[in-house]
Amino acid sequence: MLLFSKKTRPVSIAIIVSLFADLFISNGLLKFLFARPRPCAIETGVTMLQACPTSFSFPSGHTAVSFTVLGVLIASREFKIALAALPVALLIAFSRLWLFAHFPTDVLGGVVVGLALGYGTWHLLLLIPAFRRFWNEANEGKALTQA
Repeated sequence: MLLFSKKTRPVSIAIIVSLFADLFISNGLLKFLFARPRPCAIETGVTMLQACPTSFSFPSGHTAVSFTVLGVLIASREFKIALAALPVALLIAFSRLWLFAHFPTDVLGGVVVGLALGYGTWHLLLLIPAFRRFWNEANEGKALTQA
């Protein structure tokens, strides 16, 4: 939906770019850097609803993805959409704990990494003159500060 509206198309592009950054940083770098086993791999006596994932636990990738999107929405001042996305992101974060797939610190790490990547990607993209022009044209010259 965001991609089809002229006003939010730059936000959609920023979300896509930030999700690729999240894929590389969260799942490609941080998981292997910390190499933390999942709670279900440590506490094997717990009955799982699904098989215990074999990848590392920190940070929670699902949580990082949902909060990356939220970070872009906040940074781009799409507050109404961000407010609608917040409960979804929180439910995703809670589900990772409830499913015994992550420790609370894994989920917290996913929140921090996701928000930082989303917010940071948006502001890095604004440094590119073509993207900034694209944003200004889509928003009919609406003033945008980079702070």
